[in-house]
Amino acid sequence: MVTNGAYQFSKMLGAIFYYLISGLKNNFDFYNSEKFNTRNIWTGYVIQLTFMAIGIYLIIHFNT
Repeated sequence: MVTNGAYQFSKMLGAIFYYLISGLKNNFDFYNSEKFNTRNIWTGYVIQLTFMAIGIYLIIHFNT
């Protein structure tokens, strides 16, 4: 089992994303289960990269 902080954050962010887009229909533990680890990690990673890109764009846009 991996206990890296970035790994856990990506996994949790992905689980929260799928929990919210499902309309809060199932229990959160369903989306945070081992069954969906890979999907949650990749989704969380993409969300993090998206927010970082937006942040960098805003910093560059408002500093020039």
